[in-house]
Amino acid sequence: MRVPSQSQPSVSGYELAGLMARGNQFEIYRARAAGQRKHESADYAIKIIRADIADRELARAILRREAKVASTVCHANLISVFDCQLAPNDQQADYLVMPNLPGRTLEQLLNLPAQVPVPQALWYVRQVAEALSALHAQGWLHGDVKPANLIVSDQGHVTLIDLGLARQAGSAECRTENWLAGDAAYLSPEALIPGYQLTTAADVYSLGLSLLHLLRGEAVSSEAKLVDHWQAANDLRVSRPDVNREVATLIAKMTANEPLRRPIISELLSSISRLEIESLMQW
Repeated sequence: MRVPSQSQPSVSGYELAGLMARGNQFEIYRARAAGQRKHESADYAIKIIRADIADRELARAILRREAKVASTVCHANLISVFDCQLAPNDQQADYLVMPNLPGRTLEQLLNLPAQVPVPQALWYVRQVAEALSALHAQGWLHGDVKPANLIVSDQGHVTLIDLGLARQAGSAECRTENWLAGDAAYLSPEALIPGYQLTTAADVYSLGLSLLHLLRGEAVSSEAKLVDHWQAANDLRVSRPDVNREVATLIAKMTANEPLRRPIISELLSSISRLEIESLMQW
């Protein structure tokens, strides 16, 4: 029988050690390999389709996509998938097995009272750009870059997670009338244009907004997405005098309304690496 949503599901080969998160379609549990002692660490995170959702096929498609992308792209700053089960019927759990990453999301860090120093913010974003570079090199668009999908360890290592909305660059999936998905607060402007073919520039835009969010220490306003981005960069420098003109200019370029005005990922990595080093020397 299907396990009720209020009960802890059973996954063959693993012992679930507690619920970590619950979303509209999935639940994520800490887990350890079956046979391990209770006091041993739960090194795995198992993403399971909720038993009470109506559209299980859509949820299965998301898990299938996440497993496919992780099997074709391997990078230190990108989430790994160890195992995937998609049952042929509703009698068994559908799940992914991933590493249980220590740390907090960038979104959680933003709730702390202290501002994130500029070198640290650039360090975080540079790591994400490296993960995106690996994805883009294999022809994938992540499609959902945002602070909630960036896990930061206590040592500062950043991992880009949630590959379920990734799509093959240049494919019909990138046509906006075929698939509009992602967090509305971080979607690129072209994602809302009917009939537009999204490119990897959409990920650059979302990463730029994430950096702006991180340096501002608050949610990105609708004005920051719609008005002149050079003005938004100047406004950032008013609230954060430690953000120099080059960093503000880079953010403005990353969040330009026109995709062709944004830097490609290799240019972005070069710029961020240089600014990261310079900001450390000035800090």
